[in-house]
Amino acid sequence: MKKIIFVWDNFGPIHNDRASAVAERYPEAEIIGLELYSRSETYDWIPEMSESYKKITINSVKKESELSIFFKLVSLCLKNKGAHVFFCHYERWYIFATALILRGLNFHVYVMNDSKFDDYERNIFRELIKFAFYTPYNGGLASGVRAKDYLRFLGVPKDKIKTNYNSLSLSRVRRDSSSVPAPNGTKFQDRYFLIIARLVEKKNLFVALDAYKKYINLGGWRSLKILGSGPLKDDLISYVNILGLNDNVIFCGFVQTESVAKELGNGLCVLLLSTEEQFGIVIIEAQAMGLPCIVSVQCGARDQLIRTGVNGFIVEESNSDGVSLFMRMLCENESMWVNMCDQVNKMAYQGDVSVFSDAVHALVSE
Repeated sequence: MKKIIFVWDNFGPIHNDRASAVAERYPEAEIIGLELYSRSETYDWIPEMSESYKKITINSVKKESELSIFFKLVSLCLKNKGAHVFFCHYERWYIFATALILRGLNFHVYVMNDSKFDDYERNIFRELIKFAFYTPYNGGLASGVRAKDYLRFLGVPKDKIKTNYNSLSLSRVRRDSSSVPAPNGTKFQDRYFLIIARLVEKKNLFVALDAYKKYINLGGWRSLKILGSGPLKDDLISYVNILGLNDNVIFCGFVQTESVAKELGNGLCVLLLSTEEQFGIVIIEAQAMGLPCIVSVQCGARDQLIRTGVNGFIVEESNSDGVSLFMRMLCENESMWVNMCDQVNKMAYQGDVSVFSDAVHALVSE
């Protein structure tokens, strides 16, 4: 029996989608999920699992040392001799060491990554060290075109790199929303703008608020909901007060994925103007509910998922004037918005978790 192992930091809803999709695609295989920690340090989501695969949490009770995690990880992998093992977090020494050991024992090891070369300024010496960290891998799963090219740059064989690592279950999002994708469902005039992001510097939220203020100054009237938590919350609330947008901007805090889906069911458009964004999984969530997106050029997801003027807009991350213009267009022109929603629905399959299972199938079948 073929065995496929996925190693992730924590199994949130998206990881559960992916492991479940592979289990559905490979009913004759044993799918194992190795969860390094029972809770995520980055996201407050509730860990999930499905009966379609076996999930094992390595550090479930207390904060164990990385050395302890390393021994447990190696031991669990060795119990599944000949497995295909997919690793995230290549930069952690215990992941690198485990991958190196398994490769030496003729396991098939793959790296999963969404980084792009243009995420930030690169240092040649750091890239050389990173190149060494990628040496154990037979192949990789990249999130998109630029991420695939970066994996190739780091030494992963070009013909062993598949795309569409970042994906989720469109059907789950639609089910959680208790609604139907736009342009159906909530009436056009009752919809609002959405930002779904951690409240951190790279999400470029102050520029997003500047753009929203300009949209209001142009006669806009729709509210803006911000879903997410983070260290910039108080600063952002103060900035909203300075801009005089207290009655327009609603901070909802962190919400679980089901509530995100419900908000998307009532949204008009999602904004993601990050200065650094390896992918932007929220774009897939938005497209699951038929919503066009306004995204920055830095967002990895825009390579495959966004076509300007067709199902959304791509804009420079500092171009608040351009963002406000696109917001105004979507707000006032219902026929344009409906056409965009129709195009979103036609193209949304590209972010569905089925493309992830296809990529895994392609790698393990070679």
